[in-house]
Amino acid sequence: MAYDLFFRREAVGVRHGPMLGLTMPRAEWEAVPFTTPEPREDLARYLGKEVKWKATAAGALGFGGCARIDKQAKMVEVLLPLHPLNVRNTMLTLSFLLQDIRPWQRTHDPSHDHLQLYVGCGTEYQTIFGCASPEFQAALVRLESSDFEVVMADMRRAWRATATPQLKKCSDRCRARVHDGRFELDCFGDACDLSMYPDSAPEFSCHNLDIPFQQATLLVGLASLYQRVKLKM
Repeated sequence: MAYDLFFRREAVGVRHGPMLGLTMPRAEWEAVPFTTPEPREDLARYLGKEVKWKATAAGALGFGGCARIDKQAKMVEVLLPLHPLNVRNTMLTLSFLLQDIRPWQRTHDPSHDHLQLYVGCGTEYQTIFGCASPEFQAALVRLESSDFEVVMADMRRAWRATATPQLKKCSDRCRARVHDGRFELDCFGDACDLSMYPDSAPEFSCHNLDIPFQQATLLVGLASLYQRVKLKM
């Protein structure tokens, strides 16, 4: 199954504020055998309490019904709002959805999609890793300074939307850059980044990713970067 990531700084409708999202063909979405996660002790520890997985006719889905599903004629949008009260619900929901849509595998078929992504959530760690297509890497070098300004602005918006009050002022620590056909995304933390490292390209992974709002911020950076890269392909 193929999907595209995106980020919206300001969503409209019932829920306002920034949203991380993914979109895919409706026919493929409806063919996915989605899993309803069973209540587990490790999930409750991560969320801080037991939160039920919801799926409603109104289009709510995920832990606490945090995601909104917008089914259009040919496409489906999955919208994940970003704010500090439910960032854990959102990241965990995204983790389960991505694994149902396309389980992580190292082999990459660039004709299928340009980005594979895995998002993991735990009480002691968060993780992001994935793989980019050769076309994605080639387009990275075509990005301009204005593209990076957009990516960094999106990351800072996500940071301010999800971080604790005392850390919101650290949004200016969000950075985005490209070196030798590889990307680097950084945010506040102890060398906290999501990058395509020299010895691992075309795979990318994270370093010192400790808390959910770091994870959300770096995922927004990746989604924003992906949106810019697609325009250069």
